[in-house]
Amino acid sequence: MNTLSRLAFALALPLLATPAPAEDRNGLSVLVTKTTLDKKDSRTSSYYERSNKTQALKVTVKNISFKPMPEGEMTWKILVVGTYSSTLYTGVEKVNALKPAETQELIIGAAQVSAWKDYSGRGSDKTEHQIAITHGDREIIKTQTTPGFDAMAKRASSSGAGSSSGGTSEKNGSN
Repeated sequence: MNTLSRLAFALALPLLATPAPAEDRNGLSVLVTKTTLDKKDSRTSSYYERSNKTQALKVTVKNISFKPMPEGEMTWKILVVGTYSSTLYTGVEKVNALKPAETQELIIGAAQVSAWKDYSGRGSDKTEHQIAITHGDREIIKTQTTPGFDAMAKRASSSGAGSSSGGTSEKNGSN
């Protein structure tokens, strides 16, 4: 590897680990980052390697207004798009009442993500997410990783397996 390639890699590395910018609306700021809960690597031969991760989202909700925010509800969806199937995980979490400049951090979801590597290349499942916070019937903020999230989520199929606060993990394969 020549010096120019090393320099380009060193400059690009911090950009890969930076979280997406926070989304601000209606007095709330929401920052979403991925976090790994569990990781299992397996090597079946000297040519093939597989990695399975349990990945969640770390959501930071901050009241950026000068007024207290009432208790709310966060509806979340995590979509794992694989080579042959898509899996949708959903749930609902309680967001505490927040004083001005107060922050709440939540770890939500537990999505199974796989990756593989062999002599010809590598591949990995891709994760997308959508988060909406509501107060009563009013949607305060909605953030998602891709504009076509709802269409992608409709193509994923479902079955139930619970989440930490009564949500469901819809999990099946579909094309």
